[in-house]
Amino acid sequence: MTRTTLKILAALVFVGVTVCPANAEIVVDMVKTAGAGPGGEDVYDFFLNYGAADGEFTNARLVVDMETAGIRDPDQGNTTGGMGGLPMDTWVSTVFDHAGGSGSSIIFNDYDPVFPPRVDTPPVALLDWSFFDTYSGDTSEYAPAQIARVLIDPDTIGQAAVSIWTTTSYRAMPTVFYFGINGPVDWLADDPVDPPDLTADNPTDPPDLTADDPVDPPDLTADNPADPPDLTADDPVDPPDLTADNPVDPPDLTADNPADPPDLTADDPVDPPDLTADNPVDPPD
Repeated sequence: MTRTTLKILAALVFVGVTVCPANAEIVVDMVKTAGAGPGGEDVYDFFLNYGAADGEFTNARLVVDMETAGIRDPDQGNTTGGMGGLPMDTWVSTVFDHAGGSGSSIIFNDYDPVFPPRVDTPPVALLDWSFFDTYSGDTSEYAPAQIARVLIDPDTIGQAAVSIWTTTSYRAMPTVFYFGINGPVDWLADDPVDPPDLTADNPTDPPDLTADDPVDPPDLTADNPADPPDLTADDPVDPPDLTADNPVDPPDLTADNPADPPDLTADDPVDPPDLTADNPVDPPD
């Protein structure tokens, strides 16, 4: 028996926010037993371990993607393991099902072994199952728990991914583990269990504070209803422009203005007599 463990923890990275890793105590191990299947298949068992700080297990997803059709399922009607002895078959189980035989609910995203007309006939190249239960009490008390078994033809090359959610999963994001099957892991971008692309338009993306966003603070450099009055522009709340013709402008004392004091240097009706000219009221010369 060989034991292979590859712990790649999916992390959420926000621009300008501290990196928040996935639940640190969650670990998934994959154990390969060569030739142990009823038809000589290699048997891959997946074990989940986690701590009290991770809360309760809620759901999981198993994706096995092979280069060729090599996934076997001798008993298609049996899809869960439970506590009944872990059948030599392809199946998945929740933590509580593994501990108490409560049964697991499964969504067959790809490779449906039981529900017509979607029933597929093994061997298949892709298995993608999501599984959960509605019971409480899936605590670390039952860890480690075997949550899946997959039978695969020997020497078939592929990879597997296991996503785990618990009651403490940050923003409901899973912890994801990748495993190579008879080869390296080369899952990159377009992956069924790839964490959301936080640089794209994603519902779980934090608000882009550099874009026109409903939660963006008012752009104080643009015409914004919340912008304080632009005191350099013609604005209703702008104080009177004292350099322009304004109704509230004080009288222009340098112009012809009714309120201008008499121009004592001009011929003005109220100018005192010109004492240097021939004037009737000029005192005798």
